[in-house]
Amino acid sequence: MWPILGTINFMLPTLTTYKGGEVHEVALLDSVLGIGMAVIGVLFSKFISNKWMHLLFILSIVITISWYVLEDILLFKLVLMLLFGLIFGGARIIFRKMIVTTYASHTVKHIYSLGNALGLPILALCIYLSILNLNLVWLPSFILLIVLLFLLKIGHHEKISSHEKSPN
Repeated sequence: MWPILGTINFMLPTLTTYKGGEVHEVALLDSVLGIGMAVIGVLFSKFISNKWMHLLFILSIVITISWYVLEDILLFKLVLMLLFGLIFGGARIIFRKMIVTTYASHTVKHIYSLGNALGLPILALCIYLSILNLNLVWLPSFILLIVLLFLLKIGHHEKISSHEKSPN
């Protein structure tokens, strides 16, 4: 989860500059990303459910393909970045809920510490790979989002499976 925000923060100005865009485009894209994250936070505070994970996973694939096809049209990029914010924000909330409700506080501390420590090399690798082909600088952010949601789905499935097997 940790490198996703770093890659998106690297991607927005880099891709916009590479494509000949202007600074207001970066500001707009960054703004709708933040709005998406805020909106999902408000929605999930009232209606959080792990069932959302399946929809978020499918949407993460859809926005990745859509960005590839529509990346030169600012209006579509704004909508897709809003959806990215919704999906990423939702994944973060689901992750936090899974961790906090599954593990003791000392384990949560270790999970977050390890995540932050491993996030830096992953972020560095993603930025390095992005620099190799600036036309695809957007791709690591979207791939990392899909991977995060896939791992959350696996974790949720394992939690359900172990709960069903345990005697009550």
